[in-house]
This record gives sequence, structure tokens and C-alpha cells, in this order.
Amino acid sequence: MTITYEKSEYFSQAEFLYNLCKENNDNRELLTNLIVIDIVTSLEVYIERLLKQFLRNYNSLGLLSCSLNKKIKLEYSKIVVKQLQELLNHEHKDQESSKKLEEIGNIWGVGKKVTVDLETKYPRGKHGEMQLTKLFQKIGIENIFSRINVETPTESMVDDSKLDVPVFVQEITEKRNLAIHEGAPLHNHISLVNLRKYIDVTDKILSELTRIVNEELMTHQSIE
Repeated sequence: MTITYEKSEYFSQAEFLYNLCKENNDNRELLTNLIVIDIVTSLEVYIERLLKQFLRNYNSLGLLSCSLNKKIKLEYSKIVVKQLQELLNHEHKDQESSKKLEEIGNIWGVGKKVTVDLETKYPRGKHGEMQLTKLFQKIGIENIFSRINVETPTESMVDDSKLDVPVFVQEITEKRNLAIHEGAPLHNHISLVNLRKYIDVTDKILSELTRIVNEELMTHQSIE
């Protein structure tokens, strides 16, 4: 099943605040900060949901353990091993421990169907381009930014230029951090034009991430 992305579902609030910002200079400081915070929140929430949906669709393929992506197997094994370690600390949980050992055997065995479950949420207090990269690595997508193709208008408005996506993600994340942790007045550094760019570019990034994840599913589907 193809995963779909709808801008309105994730950016309706940012659009509403942006329109208020255009009409209300008195509250520009507050509105600018809220817009930046909302954009980063929408980015992270969508990525978490996208990865969770990827796993649902991946598991629905019914792949045998020998056909599973190695990185996914490793990440899932880490989770099961951690659960096993916790169980081994309890004397009366031998049966549960045996099931976890069997599960590890199934992951790395041949001819077994395995349902994988990974942690797809941002770690508490962690944001930015490095965390985004690590989340996609969990599902076997290395260097996710190299596959994202987003173009933005140049100052001349004649040609488009390819966006440096990790730099953009880090930039807007750092501004979000300044707004939340220091209450910095972002409107002194972010124009309405740049606010518009933040919304539109983040929308394009989410669309690209959806495309990439669907391509990955198609690749796995071909070896079903």
C-alpha cells in the first residue's frame, strides 16, 4: 500500500498563523516564534508517523527472515536483546526469556516470518539533522539527505537551485530551540518571505521523504 502525504494535515496551523502574521504587526514577535515551532513539530511528527507506517507496510509483505533488510534485523535484535537482558534479571521469567531467545533465532534464521518493531520516535530532547539521519538509518536508508531533491527559487527568480537540506533542517531546528529555550524574538531575523520559505520547503522535504520511503517499500516488495 502506497503511503500518502497531505500538506493540509500538517501545515494548516502554520498557514493560519502565517496569515495572522501578515495582518498583525503588533503580535509579529509571538506569531513568528509560534510558526517556527509549529513547522519543526510538524516535521518531526510526520517523520515518526511515516516510519511507523513504513514498518506496518513492511511487515505486511510477509518477508522471510533471510529476506529482511540487514539493518532492520540489527536494530530489531538490539531491542529484543535489551528485553532479554531485563528478563534475565528476574528468576521467575525463564519462559519469557526462552521466547526472546527463540525470537532472536527467528530473526537470523532461514525461512521464518518475523514481525519487526523498531523505535521510530525522536529521542527525548534530541532534534535536528543528525537525529533525522539516524531514524532513517534504522530502516536501512543510509544518508537520507543525499536522496532528497528540493529546489528553491534563486534571488534572480530565473533559475532554481538545489537546497542543502541538512543545513536547512539544522537552521530551522536551531531557531526553534532559541524560541523555546531562550524566548528569543525570531521576528528580528526572519522576514515574512523567509517564513513562507520555511513552510513551503518543509512541505517539499516531507513530500520527498514520502517518495523515498515508498521507493524502499517497492524494492522490498520485488523480493517478496
